[in-house]
Amino acid sequence: GLIILALVLGSLFFVTDKVVRQPLARLTASVKALNAGRYEEPVRGAESADEVGGIARALEGFRHQLADTERLRAEQEQSRIAAETERQRNDAIRRAAEEEQRFVVASVGEGLSRLSDGDLTCRLDAAFPEDYRKLRDDFNLAMSRLEETMTVIIGSAACIRSTTTEISQASDDLSRRTEQQAASLE
Repeated sequence: GLIILALVLGSLFFVTDKVVRQPLARLTASVKALNAGRYEEPVRGAESADEVGGIARALEGFRHQLADTERLRAEQEQSRIAAETERQRNDAIRRAAEEEQRFVVASVGEGLSRLSDGDLTCRLDAAFPEDYRKLRDDFNLAMSRLEETMTVIIGSAACIRSTTTEISQASDDLSRRTEQQAASLE
């Protein structure tokens, strides 16, 4: 009886160890690996046809879902980082464009202020950004033409003044001669 009892207890221990304890230990190790975020390790024991194998297969499906979720989370994080980088780049471009525009407006404003003070020799010599270079060139060309036009007008005014002075002197001479002739005739 003792031998049979020892054989039964030995076989029970052997069966419990091989059928229950080892498969549950493998499942526990797989659950711990999933909990630690190691989704690349397959769940062992899924090939078994018993209940433990069913749990292992369900756990394997869960592992794949967790791996997909982690992959999607990583892709989402990469997308967020890319979007943030793009937003920062666009902000930097916008700030640079605003700074360029402020510089151009200030330069043209200064040139127009000097023009309103009568300075026709004012030119915009500062290096303008490529997008605003035509504005600077057009401003300088307009100022050159305005200066040339004013030079011509001043020259014409001087000629008119000279001619007017000559006419005034000739008129005075004519008036004196007329008076002398009138006095002679009298």
